[in-house]
Order: sequence, then C-alpha cells, then structure tokens
Amino acid sequence: MLLQADSGPIFAVTRTFDQTKDSFGPMLPSLAQPRFLEPDMVGGMQLSFTIGEFNSETARPAAPSIAVPILHLTNAQFEPRTHQILIANTTGTLDLFDPHGKAVASPWADLGGYPVLSSDGFASDGSIAAFDSGTGKVWVLDGHGHQILHKSIAVTMASLSPRGDRLAVLHDQQVDLFDVPTGRQIGTSVGVPAGSTDLEFSRDGKRMLVFGESQGVVIDLSYDQLLGDPFSSTGYLAFRPDGDQLAAVSKGWITLWNLDAGTWPSTAGHAAGRNLTHAEWRQYLPDGGAYGRPCPEWPAGA
Repeated sequence: MLLQADSGPIFAVTRTFDQTKDSFGPMLPSLAQPRFLEPDMVGGMQLSFTIGEFNSETARPAAPSIAVPILHLTNAQFEPRTHQILIANTTGTLDLFDPHGKAVASPWADLGGYPVLSSDGFASDGSIAAFDSGTGKVWVLDGHGHQILHKSIAVTMASLSPRGDRLAVLHDQQVDLFDVPTGRQIGTSVGVPAGSTDLEFSRDGKRMLVFGESQGVVIDLSYDQLLGDPFSSTGYLAFRPDGDQLAAVSKGWITLWNLDAGTWPSTAGHAAGRNLTHAEWRQYLPDGGAYGRPCPEWPAGA
C-alpha cells in the first residue's frame, strides 16, 4: 500500500519516506488500506486482524489496538476527522466504533449481501461508498449511515469524490462516473487497462487514479480521457492529495511524477537546456495554450 500526506511523508507498505530528509522512517506493522489521520499518524488494519494507529516517526502505537471479528469482517476504514472506525461485515451490516473500540452504532447500516467499503474511505462530508461485487450493488451512505444512492451495476471497485458529490465505479475495463444527488451518469465511460482493481480521486476532484498490480493510469476528469501513458508499478501508486504529484513503487524504489501540466514547459526546457521550439510545443503540449518562453534565461525557440 502507498499513500501520501498533504505536505508530510509518503507511506509505503510498512514505513514512511521523508522527502525533505531523503530517508525512511522505522518499520511499522503491515497495514491494509492505511490512512494518514495526522501528518505523523497512520492508522489501518493489521494482519493480526486488529486495528490501530501508529506514529510514523517512532513506530509506537498511539492507542491500544482494537480486535475485530475475523470470521465476519470484510474490511474497515478510519474516519480521519474523528478517528472513528467503520467495519463492514459478511452479515451485510456496517458497525461504527470510537477510537477506543466502543460501539457507536451497531449496526450503523444494514445493506445485506457481502458489502465492502471503498478503499478511498470517507468523503469530507462524512459519506462513504460501499459495494458488493458478487451481486453487483453499490451504495453511497451519508454521515448517519442512511442510503443516499443505490446502484445495481457490475463493480470491481467504487470510489467517492472528496466532496461526496460524485461516485466512480470501476468494472469491465472501464470507469463510469455518477452524480450522487440524482444517480445519473456524468460524461462518458473511460477505458482503463486490463487488471485494474482500484481507483481514487485527487483531493480537488479533477483527476482519478486507476491501477492494478503492474500499472496505473491517471484520468483527467475535465475531459474524460487518460493523462498520458500508463505508469508502471508493483501495485503501489498514490496521489499527493493536491493531485499534482504521483508516487509509484517499482523494484523497491519510489518514483515521483509531476502531473502539474503548468510546470511541464519549464521542466522540458531545463532538461533540454533551451526553450522548446514552436513545433515541439505544438507536438508535446497541444493543450498548453499559446507558445511561451517559460525559461527566461534562454531565447525563444525557432
């Protein structure tokens, strides 16, 4: 698993990487679907089927871990603002617990079937998406556990936008986007590589990352199209929350990709040691607007 904090470290599998210090932090327990609850606090479910929060700089637990019912659990998610824990069960129910393991609402919701909580967790308004791939059902629940959207559709993974107003559904090598208040599809379906199993929005909601075991793609939601070629990985990809940077893990290395198109002309110029020519600008930056001179230390290209 890989994720990035707002301005802090990157969490990769079992430890954090501090970009400012160019160094890794101490080893943490292996966590499923971890979350940065604070810049230096990571929470998630351990392989021992306990849920806990850990200081990424010291690897010490922030509180005693909470045991979860192994036989009935599908997955769990932290609510980052309150640190409450939502658990999905094979009995079709969702249960909400406080950070100390005390039940807040059991059940918080009763969906039936075999619900799984979306890997991107809660939206900023407290809503969350859940799905059952076996029966082809997707739900969006508000902060009180009430259903505000129910779709019957083939589903591999579902993701809720940061504001909770759009639902993305991955299935059959495509992603469909729906308006949560009306349930209507937005735009057109976007094709993605075979083997894609997960997806997440950037925090500004303008881009979406779709990935599988060996590669991932970024979708520009303004145009319903892929942003460049696929990024290779070993199953670990993550946005910086602002969506302008992508981290990928491959062969034990973390590679950072700049997705901010506004910086590409100057980056290309410094790599070439000159400003781009007019022909290069048209070829490589067709959506970059009128020709510019992003590197003032060199003359404009021919």
